[in-house]
Amino acid sequence: MYTTVNEDGVLNNYTTEPQVYCAEYPAIWEQRKYVLQGVFATLLVTRRRYGVVTLYLRLLKTQIFLLLLLILLF
Repeated sequence: MYTTVNEDGVLNNYTTEPQVYCAEYPAIWEQRKYVLQGVFATLLVTRRRYGVVTLYLRLLKTQIFLLLLLILLF
C-alpha cells in the first residue's frame, strides 16, 4: 500500500488502482437475462398503479408474452 505523510503528520493511504479495461458486448444469454429482469422490474413498478383485477389481467398478458418470447428466443 502506498502511504504519504503531509506536513501536519497526517497519514494518507492510497490503494493500488486496478487495471482499466473495456467492457465486452453481452452474450446472447446475458441479453435474455436482461430482458427477463426488465419484465419483472416493470411488473414490480406497475403493480402499485392498478387495481387487483387489472393487475391480474396484465399479469396474464405478461405471462403469455413471456411464453411467446421464450419460444422465439430458444
